[in-house]
Amino acid sequence: MAAIISDSCSPGIIPEIYSVNISGKVVLVIELVRGNLKPYFLKSMGKADGTFIRIGATNRQADLETLTELERQ
Repeated sequence: MAAIISDSCSPGIIPEIYSVNISGKVVLVIELVRGNLKPYFLKSMGKADGTFIRIGATNRQADLETLTELERQ
């Protein structure tokens, strides 16, 4: 699983993956540490289309202005 995530994203990321038991059910947890090499994007979609940001409880595709700001950071 970690290899799939790492190979799908650019720059490469290394997630921490573990399982926990919640109310008798096994849940897979994938944790990512905030990186400094922004923006991170899906390789298959390219930087312009594969960069997403979190807004509230939703994931949104980053627009050009947001992408530029992430690169500046």
